[in-house]
Amino acid sequence: MKKTKHPDFNDKFLSLSVIGDDHTLTMDTPHFELQGDRWFIIGFVPHSATNGDWSEGALRAVAWDQVNEYLVFDSADHYRKGLKKFAKYEKSKRKA
Repeated sequence: MKKTKHPDFNDKFLSLSVIGDDHTLTMDTPHFELQGDRWFIIGFVPHSATNGDWSEGALRAVAWDQVNEYLVFDSADHYRKGLKKFAKYEKSKRKA
């Protein structure tokens, strides 16, 4: 297996897309962990990430080889500001 250096996500907030899933996954304070022979990105489920916040604070693990896109934010607040901009953009498109 080719060795590659993983991105440094310490003290960041991630939004991930996974192969074959239309939903976006988010996680706070992510880091990499080798489990068996697979790398996982591990982090905590943030507030407002799931319906009813039923999994808020739980540890989330996503197989790194299944991630097809990710966005790195400085914080959860930075992510929420981006979501507000996106919502405003979507609302303006519907009015047009």
